[in-house]
Amino acid sequence: MAIKRGRKCKIEAISGQDTLENRSNIVSALGVLATKVVATGESLWFEGETEDLPPQIERAIDHYIEESYAKSVTVLPLRRPDKSDDLNPEAQLDPDNIRQSREVIGAIVIEQIETDLPKEVIHPRIDLVYEHTARALANAIDHQDVFLMPVWQTIGKSKWLVKARQLPKTLAVAGGLLVVLLGLCLIPSDFKMKADGRLNPVEMRRVFAEQPGDVVQILPDQTPAEQSGDQIKVAQGERLCVLRNTDLQIEYEQVYGEYSATQRELDEVVQQLINNVGLSPTDKTSLELTQGRLEKRIESLEKQLALVEEKRERLTVTSPIDGIITSWDIKRQLQNRPVQAGAVLMEIADTSKAWEVELSMPENRSGKVDAARKRLEPGLRVTFILAGEPGTQYEGKIVDVADRSQVADDQKQTVKIRVALDPGVSKQIEKRPNMEVTARVFCGKRPLGWCWFHEAWEWLQKNVFF
Repeated sequence: MAIKRGRKCKIEAISGQDTLENRSNIVSALGVLATKVVATGESLWFEGETEDLPPQIERAIDHYIEESYAKSVTVLPLRRPDKSDDLNPEAQLDPDNIRQSREVIGAIVIEQIETDLPKEVIHPRIDLVYEHTARALANAIDHQDVFLMPVWQTIGKSKWLVKARQLPKTLAVAGGLLVVLLGLCLIPSDFKMKADGRLNPVEMRRVFAEQPGDVVQILPDQTPAEQSGDQIKVAQGERLCVLRNTDLQIEYEQVYGEYSATQRELDEVVQQLINNVGLSPTDKTSLELTQGRLEKRIESLEKQLALVEEKRERLTVTSPIDGIITSWDIKRQLQNRPVQAGAVLMEIADTSKAWEVELSMPENRSGKVDAARKRLEPGLRVTFILAGEPGTQYEGKIVDVADRSQVADDQKQTVKIRVALDPGVSKQIEKRPNMEVTARVFCGKRPLGWCWFHEAWEWLQKNVFF
């Protein structure tokens, strides 16, 4: 049996087969044949002869016979019965004499493979099958086309809920759901935005390599008083490491060598002018010109030498602040390692001063934080816990929010937020730089349902409604 969908017919069922493979050659050829026959509106009785058939049907039947090896094939367009036929169930539908004005809704295909019964024998049987098939298919299509049919089916199956025995339970459940919905809409709750971050000293600096080179020396020897466990204390301006740049050393030696040679040449010219023995006016003038040229050359070489010397000084990396080195095992990490200009060598933090929390707020939540800062106050309250101490909550206030977002390590857009710790909190925490923090920013009061499901609603707005 084939059902008409638009201008084409699709094979929906084959007797004796539980499932259909729509991409198979036989099913595809049968669908094409049904489409061609339905387009004409006339029944097809094929018993081996194709001379009297239209060309498009002849090609379709030949292709199908090659695939199926059927001896005879009958294709009858199924037309929607009249309402008068529905009022008179005993009236039979004749596929050959049915009025052509009725809508074609599909086709029924009868084929004979092993036997070859004549049309006079098989026709009465086809009439009976045609009648039931046309009525059943028309009713199925009408039933399927009803608006929101799956909803009405679900409601129809749920009518047992309002029967006398189930009605009290139904009312109780409905009342409970109503109370829950009212609670979600009316009960106010703290609206908080969650974010991850790090606890670090306010005074914290990264140390960069200003020149490319190989690390050849790391830190001077520390006395026991200057060490605190594995932490190394350094003072501002103290040498941290020394780099070696072979190209820079060669450049320095070339410039210095040229400078020395030029200086010696200048000294000789000056000495000749001072002695002034046997010099003609022409020779004296030539020596004075040479002296001027050499002095300008020396002046240029001195500037080059100063620039190279400045680059050499930058090979010695010093501490920008007082503090401790927070980077782990720097000697093993950096010794004899080649680095490029701008590479981070280590971090130094002054742990004796104030600490702060730096949050990475997801961009889709940062807008609510900005709105709350405008509506309530800039210094919103923040509660946070430490990864190593999840049972204790600490508090602080927002002191700054970044003007732009940036890409985090997980490739998501985040907005940086700085949080100052409340007085006394810093003394309670056993602090270490870069401690992992989970925080919640208080953004005012909102209905409980919005606090719980606002991200689901925003997902629908972004992916469904937009």
